[in-house]
Amino acid sequence: MKILAIRFKNLASLEDTNEIDFTKAPLSKAGIFAITGPTGAGKSTLLDALCLALYAKTPRYLQAKETGIEIQDQGGNKMSQGDVRGILRDGTAEGFAEVEFAGVDGNNYKAKWSVKRARNRIDGNLQADTVELFNLSTNSTFPAKKTETLKEIERVVGLNFEQFTRSVLLAQGDFTAFLKADKDAKASLLEKLTGTNIYSEISIGIYEKFKQADTELKNLKQQVAGIERLTEEERMALHAQQEELSAKISSQQITISELGAAISWYQLLDTLEKSREQAAGQYQQATLAIENAGERIRTLTQVEHVQAARGPVEAKRSHEKQLAEKETALQEIEARIVRTTETQQLSAAALETANAALLHAQQEAARHQPDIARARELDTLTGEKDRQLQQANIEANNAQKQQDAHLKAFEDKEKEIQTLAQAISKLEDWQREHLSRKDIAENIIEISAQLGHTAKLLPVQEETLKEQQENISFIRKAQEQISDLQEKADNEQTAINQLQAAFDTANQLLQTVPLETLKEKDTALGQQIRDGEAAKIHWERLFANLQEKERTARQLENCEQELREKSHSLQEKQAELHIAQAKKEQSDKLLHQARLQVAENVECVPS
Repeated sequence: MKILAIRFKNLASLEDTNEIDFTKAPLSKAGIFAITGPTGAGKSTLLDALCLALYAKTPRYLQAKETGIEIQDQGGNKMSQGDVRGILRDGTAEGFAEVEFAGVDGNNYKAKWSVKRARNRIDGNLQADTVELFNLSTNSTFPAKKTETLKEIERVVGLNFEQFTRSVLLAQGDFTAFLKADKDAKASLLEKLTGTNIYSEISIGIYEKFKQADTELKNLKQQVAGIERLTEEERMALHAQQEELSAKISSQQITISELGAAISWYQLLDTLEKSREQAAGQYQQATLAIENAGERIRTLTQVEHVQAARGPVEAKRSHEKQLAEKETALQEIEARIVRTTETQQLSAAALETANAALLHAQQEAARHQPDIARARELDTLTGEKDRQLQQANIEANNAQKQQDAHLKAFEDKEKEIQTLAQAISKLEDWQREHLSRKDIAENIIEISAQLGHTAKLLPVQEETLKEQQENISFIRKAQEQISDLQEKADNEQTAINQLQAAFDTANQLLQTVPLETLKEKDTALGQQIRDGEAAKIHWERLFANLQEKERTARQLENCEQELREKSHSLQEKQAELHIAQAKKEQSDKLLHQARLQVAENVECVPS
């Protein structure tokens, strides 16, 4: 069997129709080639397509099937994670895997596995997959059902799925696990890959059967050794003893029945006594509770009498408490107004300072602009610094705009503070006019609203001050960046001058060197180096091939030796199995004879 070509469409990460033709160059001339690529490129999907076309299943989907996990299809239906139809690429309505190969009978065949969605829509339900087989040599189709077609493919391939995945296509992960495994694990994996685990199972079965037969033989020998034949006098004595014991058992059973009835009566009496004592205790507890609750009952009666006056008293206390809280809040508002006025004055001074600093920064930037332009022409890095300076100017302009906006917002807040001060003045007049607690209680909602509005204005004022401080800090940083850029521009200009001088000196020295002679020597030396590297690669490959040949010979010798040892061990185990079976048959005969003797002895005992 030989693979001639692989074609597939919309499988996993491989989109649209693709073809790999092994009968055309360069693959037809390659002795060995590898499938390489990053994770998710579709390396394993190529092998899946090969298995799907020939056997309608793949090793990794069979492994996923054992987990029992269900996933949701693009159409919304649930399907097993091991369903090979899930290999169809998302967003597509159909796909296939096709393999052309030379069969063991000398004919060329084409096997095709395909799957599609209902109504050829990308959101349709997945339909049943199909398998087809074409004889390319006779240009005929194998007309049969899926199961019969798969059997015919196995016949012309010459391998079933298990044999194919062991001898042609090694499942992903098995080879890595084999390389990293210890000695025992490698032996287990080799048995799995080569299918020789049947010999281990036969050996284990032989040992278990031998062990079981030996155990049964020992038990039979112990049973036979423990059997003693009774004399006629002993059998008569045992029979008499049996009759005597039967009479005693009948008498004892009658006595037990009488004692059981008596015990039941006493148990019932004991239960009734306990119930009576429990009821008496509950009665005493209830009487004592009533006596102890007398004082609480009288207190409760008094509370119910004065309950009617509770509402006015609590209302009075609540009004007094609210009045005290509002007076405290009013004092806090007055203190905040004073602090806000001071903050306003400080903010105005800071704003003037920031404007002056901004103007100075703009003048400095304009003064150094020609120097920065010249540095940009000499070196790319200096140009990058110039762009940073321009960005700083833009940010400074933005900061000025933000400062103007903040100033306007500050003026608006100042107007709101004046309005608030007028409202507070009105509240003070209202407080002097309404000293009665009743009037305060009636207007408590309006006072709370005014206080809440004042509390909301204070965080806004604090936020405005914070933004002004941030603008000042930004202007200072911009000034520092301008100074740094100027210093770096000077340093880079000095470095450029030094490099230019060094370049002129090197150019003068270069003119005195015979370039043609050096070029010829360099060409000859390069050819010698390439010849040496080619010879080195040749000898390395030859040495590696020799080592691989020796290693393969050793592995072959070890495998042959191991095969001879296992064959010899198998013969020994088979001989032991025959011996164990003979012993078991002998033990069965002895057991049968012993049972016959016991049966004869039992029949001799008189009834």
